[in-house]
Amino acid sequence: MLLSLAIYLGLGIFAVLRLITNKKDPYAFAILFYLITMSLFSNIPFLIGATMGERFLFFGSLAFCLIAALFIEMIAARAAGNDIAILRDPKVLGIIIPVGLIFAFITFNRNTEWVDNYTLYRSDVVKNPDAGKLNYFLGLELEKVVAAQEKDPIKQVELRKEGLSYLAKAVRIDTGFGEGHSNLGHAYFVVAQYDSAKYYLEKALRLLPSNLMTINNLADVYYFTKEYRRSIDLSKKGISLKPDDITPYTNLGRSYLALGRLDSVIFYVNTAIRINPNTGFSYIVLAHTYKAAGIVDSMRKYEALAKKFNPNFSLN
Repeated sequence: MLLSLAIYLGLGIFAVLRLITNKKDPYAFAILFYLITMSLFSNIPFLIGATMGERFLFFGSLAFCLIAALFIEMIAARAAGNDIAILRDPKVLGIIIPVGLIFAFITFNRNTEWVDNYTLYRSDVVKNPDAGKLNYFLGLELEKVVAAQEKDPIKQVELRKEGLSYLAKAVRIDTGFGEGHSNLGHAYFVVAQYDSAKYYLEKALRLLPSNLMTINNLADVYYFTKEYRRSIDLSKKGISLKPDDITPYTNLGRSYLALGRLDSVIFYVNTAIRINPNTGFSYIVLAHTYKAAGIVDSMRKYEALAKKFNPNFSLN
């Protein structure tokens, strides 16, 4: 990276010096055009929230084409005649045809890697194995898309393990990457490795103290490790951050149910239903709540509502 930065700085200085001596210097214009358009996507003046990709180089490639044309003209020694005559010059054809064929092959080959996100990330991480964001995106794709769509449970476990390895590598490369820690923690939660899930989600919360996804996921972990008070405290924080998100309300209800505080369950879960009545989990929690309270009519009512969203749900 430092070498690349030094080269770009050198090119910039070279272009400015040429521009001082000749305000119409085409080489200076092309170099500065390339550097200026590149700077918008370099993640150096400011973060753009995306990894560098060839799509960001499309505009700057105009400068590359200009310089290539100037070099071809120089090599052809400015062949006599009009522009068409230059294109017929054997020296020019000896450059254009091989270069055109090479880049046509590169473009065709690259197109085969744009099948889907998984194929793209998989191919790119081989080329740049130490890129934190690439490892993160590949791990996330394996965890949330590829493994989720896999029907074979054995293969699904293998895919989740592979996704975990890439997410773990991403946070080793960038130890301050809050979203990476958060998603790694959630990936451990999905495979019921709660100690690891807690470790990474707690670290993510220190890095991103107001991130609702991290708060909700960590509240889930605390619930499954029977740390209900900690889950309740986090869920209340989530409500204060985003009152129209139903997840903290249902998390609260579930934890209060575990503690036997049925009135609190009913209050918070009914609040979630008022915000969004089309979430089956709210009705599941209420069905269990009224079962614990021994109120059979309400229990059957919410069991029936829960089955509309999850036909396999049963209190028996």
